[in-house]
Amino acid sequence: MTVWPVARAAELFQVAWPTANRWVVRYREFGEAGMWDRSSRPHHQPNQTPPHVVRRIGSLRRWHRLGPVQLADQTGVPASTVHAVLTRCRLNRLTHLDRHTGEPIRRYEHPTRATCCTST
Repeated sequence: MTVWPVARAAELFQVAWPTANRWVVRYREFGEAGMWDRSSRPHHQPNQTPPHVVRRIGSLRRWHRLGPVQLADQTGVPASTVHAVLTRCRLNRLTHLDRHTGEPIRRYEHPTRATCCTST
């Protein structure tokens, strides 16, 4: 087994030195298992919008059909945050909500039969 300097390995794999060094540290700590791809998703989100604010934004959107700016005024959070919450909850478009109930529209599509369009 040949031991290469980190700079040489970085050059060979065409990556930056810090990336190659991260791989070396991971290999030393976990062995071959450390070389598998990892998710880049954060483990926690300390500044995530609190659930009670998300519920309030959702209920105001459904019942009063307000836009992000008006919802931001009512909830005290920035309009960009309101828009992100609405997108995450799939409430970002008023056309996605039923006019009477305010609930998201669920569409059911049935598979078409291939025989109905062919002539016999």
